[in-house]
Amino acid sequence: MKKDTNIRIGTRGSALALWQANYISKSLSKLGVKSEIIIIKTLGDKLTRGVLSQNRNRGKSFFVKEIEDALLNYEIDIAVHSLKDVPPDMPDGLILAAVAKREDPSDAYISRKGNFLDHEKRKSIIGTSSPRRIAQLKHFYPEFSFMTLRGNVETRIRKMHELKLDGIVLAYAGVKRLGRKEEITKKIPISVILPAAGQGAIAVECRKKDRKVISILKELNDRRTSIAVEVERRVLTKLEGGCQVPVGVLARWRQDTLLVSAVIASLDGKEYLKEKSVMNQNNWKKKCDDLAELLLNRGGRAILKSIRK
Repeated sequence: MKKDTNIRIGTRGSALALWQANYISKSLSKLGVKSEIIIIKTLGDKLTRGVLSQNRNRGKSFFVKEIEDALLNYEIDIAVHSLKDVPPDMPDGLILAAVAKREDPSDAYISRKGNFLDHEKRKSIIGTSSPRRIAQLKHFYPEFSFMTLRGNVETRIRKMHELKLDGIVLAYAGVKRLGRKEEITKKIPISVILPAAGQGAIAVECRKKDRKVISILKELNDRRTSIAVEVERRVLTKLEGGCQVPVGVLARWRQDTLLVSAVIASLDGKEYLKEKSVMNQNNWKKKCDDLAELLLNRGGRAILKSIRK
């Protein structure tokens, strides 16, 4: 592709989405490739009330479908997403061509009074709309109650103060990228909350047939991140999970080995299943399938079935 070619980048319009799109734009610029950012409104941006999981037909693609449609219709050339928002079952004709180097995938706790979870009062009210976060926190802190809280990072922090919530849970990566790291009370250990598959990673999607675009995007791909998130997404697929199901999974590199942890929890936190596996680049597909099957057979299948009723 010629250096004077202009790549149209499709993205949501939130501050975090624009940060990510600009990050990819700057990375392209370093390769001598020009780009422009095109903002696309998704259904997830339009829904300001209620829980996304209530719409079971679109619960897995609230933040990407309209952008993917624009990609398929040749209105944009690439799409930039938070990878955790991208369902494992992607539309025909599209591929993940690059995954940028991952930020810390942990969740973060922001307390209105500066307390960490262990020091909050027993009847604390925590703001989050994520079933994954709620289920895991309820397992460790059954006395806490939760309030549905949607919106971007800025909106959630503002609502925490307006509604006088005790605290909120957000992805650490998003808060850091927006320059608000100092507002984080503490990162939540992965022993308490396992993140969503792909959390902290920026994904770049394009059309399968755009070989020239694919060749450019390969330069932006971080190989170890790409493998780790592919592992996480395979486990998620085998568990038939999504962002509105209480499933957490994380793959971490230890030299040339991947340590993979996965959890399924009931919405009330009373049923909690967690398993780990060690895998490498040669056996990860089978190991992912085995890990998911172990969780399902231990009771995960019944937990997920009850949630989907």
